[in-house]
Amino acid sequence: MNIISTTGTSYSISNSMSTQLCDIEDVEIEECPPDTRDAGTARVCEGCPGKELCLSQVSKPDPDQQVIDTRLRAIKHKILVLSGKGGVGKSSIAAMMSQILASDGHRVGLLDVDICGPSIPLLMGVVNQPILDSQWGWKPVV
Repeated sequence: MNIISTTGTSYSISNSMSTQLCDIEDVEIEECPPDTRDAGTARVCEGCPGKELCLSQVSKPDPDQQVIDTRLRAIKHKILVLSGKGGVGKSSIAAMMSQILASDGHRVGLLDVDICGPSIPLLMGVVNQPILDSQWGWKPVV
């Protein structure tokens, strides 16, 4: 949770899901707990005007986590290409790395998790190809 703006005795708090305007008077704000599992329940949350927002955002365990863990253990090496900024070439680097590794004889999978504007299908020449789902997961498009 971040304080994103202040105006007099009001401030706006935000997390990745929502923004809420809170009025504060004589409230001392401490750092939010570093472990998200403690959001809304840690000692520093007592008296925080954003406590209810944090409590409402606490995620439940994913019922598919065991299946996900099993499938990910089958992948020997995983390379994440990430940045806190857009437009820096993450997709281009990931596409080039996957092509180089594949040309060296390695089995490669490439997943674009940008739900707002995935560019890997365009870079890999598979735009509008159907995603094939099976009992073992997605089948490769290429």
